Amino acid sequence: MYIEPHPELPDGPPPRLIAPALESLLNQSMLRVDVVAELHRCGSWFLSQPRYSCGLFHLVGAGRCTFECPALGGPVQLEAGDLVVLPQGDAHRLSVDAQDSAHPDRTSFICGELKFLGNAHHPLSHALPACFVTRSQQAGATFRQLSAMMVEMVDAGLVGRQVLLNKLADALFTLAVCDYASRAGTAGCSPRWPTRGSARCCTQCTIRRASAGPCSRWPRSRACRARRSPNASPT
Repeated sequence: MYIEPHPELPDGPPPRLIAPALESLLNQSMLRVDVVAELHRCGSWFLSQPRYSCGLFHLVGAGRCTFECPALGGPVQLEAGDLVVLPQGDAHRLSVDAQDSAHPDRTSFICGELKFLGNAHHPLSHALPACFVTRSQQAGATFRQLSAMMVEMVDAGLVGRQVLLNKLADALFTLAVCDYASRAGTAGCSPRWPTRGSARCCTQCTIRRASAGPCSRWPRSRACRARRSPNASPT
């Protein structure tokens, strides 16, 4: 995407863009995001979820809670505005211990499902980790604004909010994926989508498989196979 300097912003480096391969995956993902529950809890409680056949997410609207998932290796504390995403629907547990003074009396959530339409083996769902957390205070102002809008709609009991929540949740998921990619790249842990040097070929293969059928049915391009094979001969 071509971006001209903004006349009202100070001079500086151009905005940081996401990797072309990731951008292509997001544009071609055919992802459906559905908000399926608005939960409100008081006192001590826990919610254990088995493994689902689709991806899941939980947005903390108010309060704090403890989140546990084997993929994370240990419990993490979630605060208002934080988003936890489980792209493959892994089993997990949310809980609050009322005896812990760090937890307020009321906790609320917006919960939803992530479904890749027409392709159970979509590369994006498998390129992401089994679970990742997007912290509201670290993800930027746009993420906080979108999450706050969703919470405000729930708190206000807005008529017809289901459709609006789904649209906002779709955008929030995209921001969360971009935030994860940025943090993983900064930490030197490269996500599993193609790197910039191989983006053109590998992205073509990935998008072809993603839009037309399960990965196993679609061979990689000749150039991609040659680059991946140590014994490949030049053509």
